Amino acid sequence: MVHVGVRPVEAWTVPRLSALVAGAIFTAVGVAGFLVTGIDGFAEDYGEPLLGLRVNPLHNLLHLGTGAVALLFARSTAGAGLFGVLLAGGYGLVFVYGLKAVGHPRADVLALNWADNVAHLIAALAGVAIAFAAWMSWGPGSRDRGKH
Repeated sequence: MVHVGVRPVEAWTVPRLSALVAGAIFTAVGVAGFLVTGIDGFAEDYGEPLLGLRVNPLHNLLHLGTGAVALLFARSTAGAGLFGVLLAGGYGLVFVYGLKAVGHPRADVLALNWADNVAHLIAALAGVAIAFAAWMSWGPGSRDRGKH
């Protein structure tokens, strides 16, 4: 029997689970950040403390956006792989930006500190790992092969 328009459900792979977990973490951090900062001082350099990190509303939006993308892209291994690439590139850039911005209030619109820089580097490396795991899953016989 043929079902038109019905797509088979893809198994939960390591990249998909990783993107799902990352999405949950980033979303939780974004929500917790807004509970701490509210919406005042949107892009101020001083921020508020959250688990040793510093956040402001703009920083919280970055976390919520990352979480939403991760949860959306966790629907497939190919999507999770793309999320990994975006996470690695995006948070790699935020890490480099943080190296220059910490200690320079005029440039620091995300209210960063050195702990933030370490967390952003870890996130970028996690993105590399997710992308690599997705790439490794596209071997011979993979159902996701060619869908990326």
